[in-house]
Amino acid sequence: MTGMAAPQASVAFVDSIRTTRTEALRMLRIARPRGWSTVAVVTSPLHSRRACATFEAVGFKVVCVPAAIRGSGLVPNSNPEDRFRAFRLWLYETFATDTYRRRGWIK
Repeated sequence: MTGMAAPQASVAFVDSIRTTRTEALRMLRIARPRGWSTVAVVTSPLHSRRACATFEAVGFKVVCVPAAIRGSGLVPNSNPEDRFRAFRLWLYETFATDTYRRRGWIK
């Protein structure tokens, strides 16, 4: 009756990375020997699009999971400092996404 048991999930962490692409490539080295083809990418909402595209570009099927973050400026009743922080993050992601596209790392 083991067919009725819930499937077990595995969790792997990759550290000492410099870029999202480096993280995706290192994760691929971990995943291949284990036969993993699908990963959940959990990151901030502003980074989710580029992160998930990067993991897809190296060959993963991706479940994109934007994390809830506090003090992001992305929620009602945020203060001006939080909104400015959100603008800076948005600006960074805009340029980073463009850079990844120009390098051919994402579509």
